[in-house]
Amino acid sequence: MKSSILNKMREWGFPVIVIAAWFLGFAYTLVRLGDAHRAHSAAAAAAQVSAPPVPVTPYVASAE
Repeated sequence: MKSSILNKMREWGFPVIVIAAWFLGFAYTLVRLGDAHRAHSAAAAAAQVSAPPVPVTPYVASAE
């Protein structure tokens, strides 16, 4: 009886651990992408606010 339980643990343990590790890696990646998106959005908004407008150069027609 005991060896049957151990065999089931050996049989199912590795796939369960691999799937759990994959899930944790995927969740970590999504969290890091979310953080990067928020940081980039904040930096882009700050750069857009702090950038001075570019003055329009006057167009001067010349006969030369």
